[in-house]
Amino acid sequence: MKYTIILLLLVCAAFALDDLPGWPIATSAYDDYYFGSFVTEHIDYDGTLEIFIAGPDSFIRVLHKDSMDVIYSPPLSGNVRTHIAYGPVSGGPKQIVVITEDGDLYVGNPVFLSFDSPFDPYSVGDSPGPAGPVLWDFDGDNLVEIVVHAGNNLHIFKNDGTE
Repeated sequence: MKYTIILLLLVCAAFALDDLPGWPIATSAYDDYYFGSFVTEHIDYDGTLEIFIAGPDSFIRVLHKDSMDVIYSPPLSGNVRTHIAYGPVSGGPKQIVVITEDGDLYVGNPVFLSFDSPFDPYSVGDSPGPAGPVLWDFDGDNLVEIVVHAGNNLHIFKNDGTE
């Protein structure tokens, strides 16, 4: 029975790969740098999730299930070593939240990857992480706040950019 289940899982995985042409994808090698964790979210209303990933080349990529880049961000001020957060920071549509290794916090529109916000970018200081931004409604106003770690401090930002 155990081997039957494993075999069924392998067959299902093989069929699933047929639905994902272009995967796996190669990522560039960077000395002592790596890509952060990915986030999946639906942004282009085609019925499939997209994959958000930030990395050592100062860009955020959004990939479609066929591995093609949907969009790139404008270059950020530095590399990103943490995960991306995604949520309704302004109370409206969801936004990307990312912090660079230089300590610059960006909040932006995922469809156009523009960063027009009160955080454009907001510097919290050196040595962010190792955790990425976290979104949570701490004060009960139905708007999420952004929590980031930098140096020896935790910072909490309201959706208007104030700390």
